[in-house]
Amino acid sequence: RGGMFSSDKDAEVSSLHLAAESSKETISEAQRLHDELCQMLVAAGYFRARIPTLPPFDKMLGGLAWCISCSSVEVDVDLHFDSEMTLGQKIKLGENVTAALRKMACPSPLQPHQVRGLDFAALFPVFQWLVKHVLATREQRGAQIRRYSELKFKGSTVMPEDEERELQQQRSELLVRSVREKYQPPRQFRQRQGKRGTMSGVQHVQCVLLEYGQSL
Repeated sequence: RGGMFSSDKDAEVSSLHLAAESSKETISEAQRLHDELCQMLVAAGYFRARIPTLPPFDKMLGGLAWCISCSSVEVDVDLHFDSEMTLGQKIKLGENVTAALRKMACPSPLQPHQVRGLDFAALFPVFQWLVKHVLATREQRGAQIRRYSELKFKGSTVMPEDEERELQQQRSELLVRSVREKYQPPRQFRQRQGKRGTMSGVQHVQCVLLEYGQSL
């Protein structure tokens, strides 16, 4: 039994990148911080953090890259993470992550060796800051999408009261047109062709009125 517990401890120590002589308290604290960080990442939307078979290093490195990418901040570094990466590629990604954090003015400094060594005490405040960034960015995007949707809705949708007002206006215009056509003065006379050019302006007006039974 002692050999089995020793083997379990060795595996746990190795996965958390702790020294072989680490105390139970150190291991317990590291595991607690690891679990809290995973819960934080899952709550933010990084669901790979809850895969039990994924190594802690991959969860932390992938979570950092994901949070930075979701923050909509131009950092000009490659943050693509793939679990099939070689160790060298993951170390390079860790360097890119810390460079991106500096460009983002992260208030908690983080060094590449702290990412590689799973320094959870150093990682914790960084993740707290990044997750707040992710949630704020998501809320901002949601507000932008809502405003855009409202504009599209207003531009393509007619409210019932507006539709009724439009119909009422059309009916009024039809009624006015009908009344005008019905009660317009009938033409009683028509001038002879060629005679209109010899009249003055006043004479022409008088003739037009007379054609419809009117006079000045």
